[in-house]
Parts: sequence; C-alpha cells; structure tokens
Amino acid sequence: MRDAFSRARLLALRELRRECAAAGAARLPIVLFADELDALCEARDGGGSARVRAAPLGARSACVCALVEQLPVDGSCLFIGATNRLHALEPALLRSGRIDCALPVALGTADEREAVLCAVARGMALDPALPLAHVARTLCHGYSQADCAALCRGAAMLALRRAADGDGDGRVRAADFERAAARVQPTVLRATARAGAHAGWAEVGGQEAAKLQLRRAVEWPLNRARALARLGVRGARGVLLHGPPGSSKTLLARAVAASVGCTFLHLSGATVYSPYVGEAEATVRATFQTAAACAPTVLFLDELDALVGSRGTAARASSSDGVQSRVLSTLLTELDGVERADGVVLVGATNRIDLIDSALLRPGRLDTLIQVGHPSERDRAEVLRVHTARMPLAPSVGLLDLAARTEGQSAAALAQLCVQAALCALRRASDAGHSLDDDALEVAGEDFDKALTLARAQT
Repeated sequence: MRDAFSRARLLALRELRRECAAAGAARLPIVLFADELDALCEARDGGGSARVRAAPLGARSACVCALVEQLPVDGSCLFIGATNRLHALEPALLRSGRIDCALPVALGTADEREAVLCAVARGMALDPALPLAHVARTLCHGYSQADCAALCRGAAMLALRRAADGDGDGRVRAADFERAAARVQPTVLRATARAGAHAGWAEVGGQEAAKLQLRRAVEWPLNRARALARLGVRGARGVLLHGPPGSSKTLLARAVAASVGCTFLHLSGATVYSPYVGEAEATVRATFQTAAACAPTVLFLDELDALVGSRGTAARASSSDGVQSRVLSTLLTELDGVERADGVVLVGATNRIDLIDSALLRPGRLDTLIQVGHPSERDRAEVLRVHTARMPLAPSVGLLDLAARTEGQSAAALAQLCVQAALCALRRASDAGHSLDDDALEVAGEDFDKALTLARAQT
C-alpha cells in the first residue's frame, strides 16, 4: 500500500512538471505552493532505513528538485513551500537556483496576538469591559494564529452555555477566555514537558529573602528590560536555587513564572533521558527552541545535579556511554545561545550544589545563586497558615505554638504534617461514630499532636 501511494505521488509530480512546462511555454504567470513540503521532499538519507522506501523517496525528491529547477527564471513563476520541519527537507532542494531563500515565520508578539484576537473576535458579542490586550499578554503566550482562533471559539462556546443556563446575555467575558485558555494548549507546547497550573506567591510560605532575590533575578530581565538596556546592562541569564530537599525550590520557580505571567517549561532527567542514542540531546535542544519561540519563558531545570552533574565525578568517569557528558555539553551550548534569545530566563534547582559542574556556574550561564534553606520559626508559621487555609480548625489549634515545636522541619514536611492531622481528625470522627460528612468536623490540636508524633517516629 505504501509503495502504491508513493508511486501515485510520483506520477502526480511528473504530471505537474508537464503542466508547469506548458504554462511556461505560454508565458502564463505561475505561483506554485507546496504545503507540508517535508512530506513531499524528505531528506533521502533521513527518511527511513528500510530499502523498500529508499527508491520511491529518492525518486520523489529528485522529481521535486527537477520541477523547481526547470521553472522559468524570467520572473513569471514563483515556487513557495511551507514546512514546520526544515531539518527534514532534502538538502539538495535548498541550494541556490532551487529554493534560494528560507524565511522563518515565528510566533507572534503580544501586539500581533492582540491584532489576531481582534480580527477573529470582530463578529463576536464581547463584553464592553473585556480587555483583549490583557488577554493577549497574559493568556496567550506561545499561541499561534490557529491557537488564538481556537481560544476565541472556546470562549464563545462557554458564553453560550452560560446564557443557556440563565447566566448572562451571551456576551463573552474575560472569565470565559480564562476558562477556555485552560483547555486550549499552545500547539508548540504539546510535545514539550510543561508543568501544570502556576502557583502564586501566596502559596509559598515564608522564604522572603529568597522571594526577593528571585523576583529581582527573573522579573527584572523580563519586565524591566528597557530600564536595564538604558543602563547598558542585561539581566541574569540563569538562576540556581540550591538547598535541602523539601524547601519549596520548585514552588518558588512556578510562583515567579506566575507573577511574570509567562510560559513555564519544566525539564528534568525523567523527561530528557531516553534509551535511543541522541534523543536526550535532541530533547534539550528542542526545549530551548520552544522556550525561545514562546518567550517570555521561565525554563525550569529540576534536579540539575541528576540531569547533568559534574564531569569530575567518579560516576561520570565510569560511565560507558557518556550520555550525561553529551547532555551537559548540549546544555552548555544552549545556555550560551540563550544570551541571544530575549525573554528566556533559566531557573535550576538542586540539593547537591557540590555535584554541579563548575562550567554551569560561570557568569553568563547560571550566574545567580540563591540559597533556599529550611524555614525559620516565623516562616514555619506562615507555611502552616498556607496549608491550613482551607481546613476547619478548632480553637485549640495554635499555629505559632506548632511552628515552635517543628524546628528543623522543611516546608514539604510541614505540608505533610497538615495532611496527616486532617486524616487523624477523620479517624477520630470515624471511631466516635460521627458522620464524616458532618460540617461540624474540625481539625483539633490533638490531631496535630498525633500527626507530629507519627512524623517523628518515621524520621
């Protein structure tokens, strides 16, 4: 079936060559557009290793090259191709005399996305208070024109459903766009590791010093680039959060991305390493390219010591395949390339800074180091307040007293303590024969005492 399809396309290409030759002889103007050109003229050495594909693929590529080369050169004929896989095209097609110019079509800026939204929503019933400029700048990072159109359709459908339920007159509101944006993922991000919903600063308890440093290192290059350029300097290229496990490093990275209102990409060893040779390096390169296309972007490198480590470690020296060394080399190269990509800031996290290669920590790469330690007593009280905000607490619960009794606990341990206290409250109500759905059920001080006892027994 595949051979028959390839032969049919080859015959169609030859027929097209004859039609173009006839039109050229009659001096008729021709615009020949080839959509998805990579499927039509794939690289002959990269289209597959099976011999059954080699002959049709080579003949098809040769036919396309001949077609383009034989077009009239007097200006009466123009060949236009479109592809999203430039690297997969036959190199012979891209030489001078065939396709002389390759024009990159990047994703639109915030102003261009606003123009697209205005054009698509021109016939929609919009709420007069709806700020499309705000929607374009906060909800549409990384959106193509097709994604913007899908966002408008989704928002319109949500508005119609509201009107059918008796809520509103069918006009599209900002809330409809926000709900639609949660469903419409940018096309360019669908094959990329992307974290879930952002976390706000209010969800990060304590760590005020780390918050301030992170805001200055990440928000200033993205939001105050003009002021920095006026001073003749550029902001930090990368930030490394280091500290013990469970100290809210990942949460801080997500919070700063939310405060800036930018795309948040997540890269870790689990998403990078593959059993196939070269796939890990390709994943790193593709992620950096996506980050540049979706700028402003915060690219988070989690567990950096496990992702690349240091070239001087014994484990690296005994590695047989050297895949970590190749990933590290690729990462260093891409970090240098980020200097030319405005709107991309890297944030790394590790609890073993001694295992990070020194080349990563030089100025121009991860040049801002922020230590995130265990929370102080005041910070622990704030962490407990965040994690008990939705809990019905009994008057016997004293968060300040509990913070004083949890010295040395990490933010993650405090979050788990709150979960265990809620479970102890459920068990207490169940043992007493009370309904677990009773609205009067509260988490009491004794539940936190039991949870704290369990936590100490497990350490």
